[in-house]
Amino acid sequence: MPRMPRQIETARLTLRPFVDADIEAIVAYRSEPGLWDYLRADRPDPYDRAEARTFLDRVHAGPWTGQPWYAVCMENRVIGDIDLTIDAANRNAEIGYTLSPTHWGQGLATEGAAAVVGRAFSTLDLVAVWAETDERNVASWRVMEKLGMRREGVLRHRHSKDGVPTNWVVYGVLSEEWAASNEEIE
Repeated sequence: MPRMPRQIETARLTLRPFVDADIEAIVAYRSEPGLWDYLRADRPDPYDRAEARTFLDRVHAGPWTGQPWYAVCMENRVIGDIDLTIDAANRNAEIGYTLSPTHWGQGLATEGAAAVVGRAFSTLDLVAVWAETDERNVASWRVMEKLGMRREGVLRHRHSKDGVPTNWVVYGVLSEEWAASNEEIE
């Protein structure tokens, strides 16, 4: 079975597997105000080393072939994560990304996600990649749209945030759409 590369370089980022030495960086970016506003889970309070360890254990629990989970590094510092949950039987994958709010608005989420999507299409024989986000997270919609994804629907009351049901939007891109509009980032 083909597999995703363990490291991807872009113009500004290095995407690589997480290592135990990333604990402090994980605590730093996952503790920043605003990061948890639109994530599925509620923010642990506090987000400390134990929470970071739980995150790393979850990252390392699945095989790389089924869910590669990249540390997003800029200037040798972890500033976020990108994961790809692969459904090999149906030849599709869900991409997720989390980036330090300090680095929002700089095109870094788009740059990293485009690299992962491009590699996924070129190495895994996928027919589609999709993503979902809280409907209120307009910045994440923009990332998906810059990736060439189209809005496929709204899932009403998909998740609850702080006990309140929230709608989520689903975006997707087909391999032929990706090929027509993107080049893989090297």
